[in-house]
Amino acid sequence: MQKSIQISTYEEYETLEQELEDYIGNYAAEKLHLVMYSIREAVNNAFEHGIKSNSSLVITVTTEISGSEIIIEVEHNGDGFNHEEKIMSVKDPDQYFIETLPSTRGRGIAIMKKCAKHISYSEGGRKLTLLFELEK
Repeated sequence: MQKSIQISTYEEYETLEQELEDYIGNYAAEKLHLVMYSIREAVNNAFEHGIKSNSSLVITVTTEISGSEIIIEVEHNGDGFNHEEKIMSVKDPDQYFIETLPSTRGRGIAIMKKCAKHISYSEGGRKLTLLFELEK
């Protein structure tokens, strides 16, 4: 089972976010807050660092239920980034939060690592995959 949305503005995301939440809630009610929080962080990062304010670019959020897992992909056609370097700087999310406590920025990857079972980037940092385990 799969659901996708495409957005070019944050307003579009706010309009379609409830559709994603309803869909995910049907399969992962117990982890809905972790999944949605991670999606918001990923979408925020894609807007801020990827497509910026270029509304001709697109972010695609795809949610797939596969067996006992939920797979979230957030992909955009904007600028990529050095994801290996950033992932390495956030080896332990708890320690990262302690070290960056005074900051309100730069914690999106740490938040997603804390919420998801696994995160990975591909396509030069333009595609993020989040993996969550469903309760049995």
